[in-house]
Amino acid sequence: MVRQSKRQNDKPTDKPSEEVRYEEEVVFEVKPSGEVVATSTTTPPAEYVVEVISTPSEPPIMSAVPEELQVLVPEGFFEGLVGVITNVEIRPFPALGTSAVVVEITDDDGKKYSEPLWIREVVGARSKLGSFVKVLGRNPKLWVGKKVRILYWRQAYRAVELVG
Repeated sequence: MVRQSKRQNDKPTDKPSEEVRYEEEVVFEVKPSGEVVATSTTTPPAEYVVEVISTPSEPPIMSAVPEELQVLVPEGFFEGLVGVITNVEIRPFPALGTSAVVVEITDDDGKKYSEPLWIREVVGARSKLGSFVKVLGRNPKLWVGKKVRILYWRQAYRAVELVG
């Protein structure tokens, strides 16, 4: 429910008025059908309110999503991460106007980590994508099954090594 308020008779007048004017409140409700309905109510100023009735706050958004639809987002890479590349896919990101090679690494405990390696026309050896290409080659499909260690994972300074 969204509330917007506006003053009645916002036009300036030369004559003082003796009638009491309250603030008009417009309340928007979304019906289960998806229809948005606006209703207008007039509420007295705070000094005339005798009792304040509050409604319980809305539950968090995540609780409204069924558990089977909730998705766990893997953490990104970090320095010292050692694991096997279990999945590599090239994914478009139309909103950003680019694509990325999304690499998933699974560590020895079975925890998954994922990171997009942004595709650019020219990649440096210390970029996200460049650090993988330098060690594993230009074909991301051949990276699956390789065990790697993330040596450095800082902006503009990334390094990966192949673990025997």
